[in-house]
Amino acid sequence: MGDDPSRTERLALTDSDTAHSLAWQWDLLPVTVSLLVSFVMILRSAVSINGHRTYLLFDDSAISLTYGRSLATGHGLVWIAGQHPVEGYSNFLWTLWMAAIELAHPSDYLVGLWVMISGAALLAGNVYLVVRITRRVSPHSQLAPVLAGLAVALYYALNSWTLIGMETGLVTILTSAALLCLLRACDARAFPKGKTFFLVSSGAFLALNVLTRDDGIIVAAAAMVFVIARLRPRIPALIATGLPVLVAVLGHLIFRLEYYGHPVPNTYYLKLSGIDLMTRIDRGLVVLVQNATMQLVVPIVLAALYFVLVRRGSGRPALGTGLMLGIFVAQSAYIVYVGGDSYDQSFSDRYLATVVPYLLILSVLGAIATARALRISMRPLLVGGLLIVGAGVFVYSMRLPVGKLQEIAPGQSTQLQLWGALIVCVGIAFILLSIVPELRALSPALIAFGLVIASLLGTNAVPVVLWFQQGTTGFALDRLVARYGAALASSTAPGTTVAVSGAGNITFFDHRRSIDLLGFSDHFIATSKPHSIPGVPFQPGHDKWDYDYSIGQLRPDAIFGLFYPSSADLRNLTRWGYQSYHSPQANFYYLPGRFDPARFIDDLPTVHHRDARK
Repeated sequence: MGDDPSRTERLALTDSDTAHSLAWQWDLLPVTVSLLVSFVMILRSAVSINGHRTYLLFDDSAISLTYGRSLATGHGLVWIAGQHPVEGYSNFLWTLWMAAIELAHPSDYLVGLWVMISGAALLAGNVYLVVRITRRVSPHSQLAPVLAGLAVALYYALNSWTLIGMETGLVTILTSAALLCLLRACDARAFPKGKTFFLVSSGAFLALNVLTRDDGIIVAAAAMVFVIARLRPRIPALIATGLPVLVAVLGHLIFRLEYYGHPVPNTYYLKLSGIDLMTRIDRGLVVLVQNATMQLVVPIVLAALYFVLVRRGSGRPALGTGLMLGIFVAQSAYIVYVGGDSYDQSFSDRYLATVVPYLLILSVLGAIATARALRISMRPLLVGGLLIVGAGVFVYSMRLPVGKLQEIAPGQSTQLQLWGALIVCVGIAFILLSIVPELRALSPALIAFGLVIASLLGTNAVPVVLWFQQGTTGFALDRLVARYGAALASSTAPGTTVAVSGAGNITFFDHRRSIDLLGFSDHFIATSKPHSIPGVPFQPGHDKWDYDYSIGQLRPDAIFGLFYPSSADLRNLTRWGYQSYHSPQANFYYLPGRFDPARFIDDLPTVHHRDARK
């Protein structure tokens, strides 16, 4: 007897539901890993200040947080209450989110924790979107979405920059959401109204991205090119996607002109105005090569193998993979144009970290394609291994002119050589896999998994080791200036004026009127002529100051963090009545009678890192 048709349909439905349930559980695995990674990183970031468990943000993040506090307390979107409005942040939407957190009135010691928790949620959400994107571009592989999600969940640079309070996580999740909506709009099964919905949704996410950072327009432009190339009819599709972006750009421009009087953030003037284009490009190329030969060489090789193997198989790359590659390339070009970031000595450019997840998706696809093709041809993997070894040798031999990015710190040469040796080992593993028959005989799934593990090691191993040794980027400086801020809050009157070069955590914790010596929140400094000091590399945003103006005219009561003062500057300080205080506890300048150094030193708290983790 044949099966009952209704029973057969019920069994098929049950099997389908089971498969869907299993896929859902596998999708949640990378999200769970992301949350666990964030939990560990947040827990380890805690310090104790004045007996309070404190979660410190990166100094630049603390600048945005100070703007958010001013807005939340009714003083407007300014750095210091009563200050003439200057757009000293470059992350509008993220600053508004910080203002929303401040509306709950958390203590100064714990507000960083809430910022970190929101960052952890963004990272986990982005990992889930990466899994869904990968399922779209590789619908017949159960392995690819999980591996891509895990690769992004374990990507140290994105996790680090996000969890110290930067807008990186928000930028990334908005880009991922826009990309997923575009892929949904390209689904041939979508109804016309559904296609329009996804196009408008993509445009909305792109608009929010542009409102978060102006350079989000790069991703938006890449998306517009994709829409024109892939969707019909072109003009309606372009309008549906591009109109929200246009409204956001024009609306933000009008707000800026009305509120701040300038069309772009003050930080753009600071980092681009008066800086020779070739100076920026020279440094930007070093930044790009540093990232490509150290952290990202293995994912880049695997991504290239994906496109090569697909073409060799007379196929076409999956829809959307070209857009992911285009976003990565366009963002890389932008990094070269602006000269990279101020903090590229950490070997993880934060502007590049926002688009690396899409490179990691491509690298996972490349690992799977390589594993499947290995029994047919070993040449692609062999060539890829040789390229990786070459990059490792380049790094190990110290050929990269990292001196253009920062002054070489003690022990940094050893770190670079360690990284180079690790990359060489990964490249050798690729070569052995391509030439040893017993290794090629392993299952494709196991080979693909091994290639992704190798990629993760090459990308994350050295930064994670440094994180265990030193904490997150800038952690030592953040602890130092937070101590200063806490001491200033208790040892000075509210009307005290403090000049600072690290304008984030000092100003956030001391609640005093501050003068920004480096001009992030001072338009006069931002548009002044940059300094060029022999032997000191160009560092974007840290090469403009005018002590005649900031100190001689504005007359702060105390000065913390005088930046590369010349002998003439020091003579002027004496002429203006300032005295110096130098001790193992602190170094600063002050006006006698208006600032009491002894009281400040007495109130200087000790910061305990280990105690805070008990």
